[in-house]
Amino acid sequence: MASSATHRGAASSRERTYIVCGAVCAVCAVYYLPIVFGPVAMYFGGRLYRDDAEPTGVAIALLGLLGLILGFFNVIVPAAVG
Repeated sequence: MASSATHRGAASSRERTYIVCGAVCAVCAVYYLPIVFGPVAMYFGGRLYRDDAEPTGVAIALLGLLGLILGFFNVIVPAAVG
């Protein structure tokens, strides 16, 4: 496994696909079904991390976690209160 310092500059097609899908799922988690889209974004982050794109994988996984948390407070809490 290559370290992040030796990661090549250009992302492969598969990495770009995982980045876009992970970011889209993280945004969807904030507004719609956070319990589904948040973990899916974290999955894409994990795949990126395993495919030698460590910093990007961590960032996408954290976006998924953030989407899950914000989505919980945006979708679940208002539905339970009101």
